[in-house]
Amino acid sequence: MFRVIILISSLLFLNACSTLGSTQTSHKHTQSVYFAINNLDDGETMSWHDNPSSSHGTVRILVTQNFGGKTCRMINSNIVNSYKNRNFTQYACTSDQGRTWQFHSY
Repeated sequence: MFRVIILISSLLFLNACSTLGSTQTSHKHTQSVYFAINNLDDGETMSWHDNPSSSHGTVRILVTQNFGGKTCRMINSNIVNSYKNRNFTQYACTSDQGRTWQFHSY
């Protein structure tokens, strides 16, 4: 059941990204989010750029908090492409030291 929840959360997260344009944009953003939540400190920002689509964006770790044995990180993403500029905030929570993450809307 837990794996199903993670899969659904991941699919919802990817679906939110897919409304922004190309699959490559979604992939670059998703890679950046996972790198950021596993490696950056609070307040740090990571930038990414996809040359073929000219899309780009940033991922910023806003805060890290512990809730009932889970580590949760609030993430702000900004994605810019020729069609849209999208800015959104979400929580990513893990209970297994970052091997799997669950994403929640803020």
